Amino acid sequence: MGIYYCDAKNYQGYHDYWKKPCEEAKEQAFYWFQEKYRFPLLDYMIQNQLEVLKKYYLHGNQEEILQELSEMISTTLVATTWQTEELKEKEIVYPLSKNQAKYLVEEFLREIDPTLTWLNEFYTLEKSNRIIDNITDSRLDRKHKHLTSWHLFYAGEKEWCIYAPWRNTLEDSISLVHEFCHYITCKDEIASNTTVFPLSEFSSLFFETLMCEFLKKKELK
Repeated sequence: MGIYYCDAKNYQGYHDYWKKPCEEAKEQAFYWFQEKYRFPLLDYMIQNQLEVLKKYYLHGNQEEILQELSEMISTTLVATTWQTEELKEKEIVYPLSKNQAKYLVEEFLREIDPTLTWLNEFYTLEKSNRIIDNITDSRLDRKHKHLTSWHLFYAGEKEWCIYAPWRNTLEDSISLVHEFCHYITCKDEIASNTTVFPLSEFSSLFFETLMCEFLKKKELK
């Protein structure tokens, strides 16, 4: 909570919180922390898993596998790290309408899954009006009312929804793929039994990267 309030330079808010802790502020801090430190947390977990593999599972010449894996991950970390000024994430500003973003996602899903299973899941999500861009939607409960970024949430009755704050740029299509992969992961699980963060991010980040490669190939004009 200290990091959250200090980052906002809201020192009075931090003082007030300690006098009277507030659950809503705690929830806001959680989402802020998860969004801001997403990549560092993933980086830490990857490095931790490497150590576990090295200690318990890898023997003999399999050490070469570890070296290869380490080099691959190191390259990934350089591309995603937030810690240096030179490598700050660049904002995507290429203009794109909401419908264009959805069409690109449909095209992408058709390409990566010729069985069209995921594409049909996406159509189901759309037709049931579960891609929500209205923050006042009744399916968003109190703890989600402060959302400012894309988010998958559980609306009850085994219904998963995506909150979609469209920015009308190419980034929307990438964010939609990311959250849709969360939806695929979670749709058959109950809300209390979902994969914990940051493990839950791996598949979404993987397909988000594939989407970026797909968009690069299209060379949008």
